[in-house]
Amino acid sequence: MVSALPDPIFAMAVVDLLLDKDQVLPISEQEQWQCLEEVDFSFNDLKKIDESVRLLGSVQKLNISHNSVTEIGGYLQHLTCLTELDLSSNGISSVQQWNQLLGNVKKLILSNNAIKDVSGEFINTLDGKLTDLN
Repeated sequence: MVSALPDPIFAMAVVDLLLDKDQVLPISEQEQWQCLEEVDFSFNDLKKIDESVRLLGSVQKLNISHNSVTEIGGYLQHLTCLTELDLSSNGISSVQQWNQLLGNVKKLILSNNAIKDVSGEFINTLDGKLTDLN
């Protein structure tokens, strides 16, 4: 487990940080999370996307693939820099009203979920903004 990151590491403007399943960056380091532009939470058995994701204020690419997420909740809309979101290989079955929750996402990866229908309001609202839906 990582207990802290050395101060100089964030002085160098870390924009990409990958931690293994058992290595968690303490919440006390939250001010440094704001620098991250690319975050990979894949393969961590995450059940939900909670309010802590708001700490990633500068994140552009977010990988939450291969977890146990069933819905996205309402916190991703606060990530105004987020343009690429990978939610593949989770337990997602519905994308109803996601058009209001995705903010500026242009690339959305939803493959290997239990989604049956992505038509209607979801696609109509995102049309022109979403450039890649997988």
